[in-house]
Amino acid sequence: MRASAARRFIFTHKYAILERMERKEELRLLRSKHAAYPGKAVRRVEIGGLHKRFLSLAKSKKSISIVGRIMATRGHGGAVFMDVVDASGKLQLLLRRDVMGETAFNKAVETLETGDFIWTKGVPFKTQRGEETLEVKESRLLAKALVPPPTHFYGLKDIEERYRNRALDLLVNDDVRQRFVARANIVELLRREFMNKGFMEVATPMLQSIPGGASARPFKTHLNALNLDLFLRVAPELYLKRLLVGGFEKIFELGTAFRNEGMDATHNPEFTILEAYWAYQDAEGLMKFVESIFENIVKKAKGGKPILFRGKEIVSKRPFTKLLFAAALKKYARLDIANASYAEITKQAEQVGVDIQEQPTREEQLDAIFKKRCLEHLWNPTFIIEHPLELSPLAKAKVPSQSEGSRRVGGEVADRFQLVVGGMEIVNAFSELNDPIEQRRRFEEQEKARKAGSQEAQRLDEEYLETMEYGMPPAAGLGIGVDRLVMLLTDAPSLREIILFPTMKPKTGERG
Repeated sequence: MRASAARRFIFTHKYAILERMERKEELRLLRSKHAAYPGKAVRRVEIGGLHKRFLSLAKSKKSISIVGRIMATRGHGGAVFMDVVDASGKLQLLLRRDVMGETAFNKAVETLETGDFIWTKGVPFKTQRGEETLEVKESRLLAKALVPPPTHFYGLKDIEERYRNRALDLLVNDDVRQRFVARANIVELLRREFMNKGFMEVATPMLQSIPGGASARPFKTHLNALNLDLFLRVAPELYLKRLLVGGFEKIFELGTAFRNEGMDATHNPEFTILEAYWAYQDAEGLMKFVESIFENIVKKAKGGKPILFRGKEIVSKRPFTKLLFAAALKKYARLDIANASYAEITKQAEQVGVDIQEQPTREEQLDAIFKKRCLEHLWNPTFIIEHPLELSPLAKAKVPSQSEGSRRVGGEVADRFQLVVGGMEIVNAFSELNDPIEQRRRFEEQEKARKAGSQEAQRLDEEYLETMEYGMPPAAGLGIGVDRLVMLLTDAPSLREIILFPTMKPKTGERG
């Protein structure tokens, strides 16, 4: 922290302590005469709705009541102005001694301060400057704030502090608040897109005895009631596919998943994911579906405006570009996986920061190189296809056609695609493996990789395999990184800007 910032912090911190002491004393006096925290307030009009009908309300000269938080006060003598906000907007109040009466005016001026929640009743009018204002006739304290909210000038400037004190961040930064309003809208658009296409929303366990459905390191916990070790889910996939066996054909879940991995601008240990499964569909058909829903959500969320992300425009035009996984590595990482030795791949993996003890397999290292060297170059919507099959133990192998055989490199590939936009993976999808014998073999290979040191290898789930043996229809499934989609559509610099309470390292002295 720079010296000037440190001095400002110390000053404002000391000021807040003194202010709190003074307000506590005021609260003590208030309690002796009035209810400082009454249990109910009747609101007749939201501030946003008042602005929409302001002219007609002002002409009627009828009194209306509003509630909200005082964010600023100014004036002296017989007239005081206050700015009050609720979730829908801001409104100026005018308190006048000759309108309210001596006693009521003095009580309001002496007891109401910035940060306090109030109920007020008055007549709307426009000032000489044309500002929409409510001339107060009555007011009542609803909740006393013991510390005033920070202002924009002395407010939360340190990014880490903004995330730690999200309530204050939302209180003083309207652009932050609007970003979360946009997030809620995007999530609702996603849900509607799937429901309108005939998908049913379901819920599956977050606590799982075996973490499956994704190649990721899980969080572990313990259930005392059953003396049972459990894991926070890394994905809902294996439970959702049990529902395909049970007879549901189009299902989705929108919820939280957890992965005990690294943190950066596009990764948070706790994140929101949408997974959907569609019986009698394959990856090719799902690719067209993804193009459609992406286009619809962008159109509705952006209101026809282009996507601007990190200072660059994203051109979203159907059909999206398709790029082979191997071709991307060859173009952007200068790595020919058809001819590269394991030693060459490992060397480049180490150069991009891969711990080869934890990611020892050739395919894990290729995936890490792809993420580090290729993603940043993929700006407009691009489908990455034909990943190595070993990276997708739950996906069907893609059977090459005669025309494709000549360009197939690096061994078997999965019938899988990723949608990459703005340098981020937004969607991962594939044709689901529904052969229980082959699935068992894949799981056994994953167990071998795990014993060899792979921290992200999947576990053999015996109950899931037993369910598959009853017969699973051919199907395709997808996972959408909801946080990244919101980040993209709101031009947020990191996930922490669009997750209300991101995971944070405790401050020195705080409990871990």
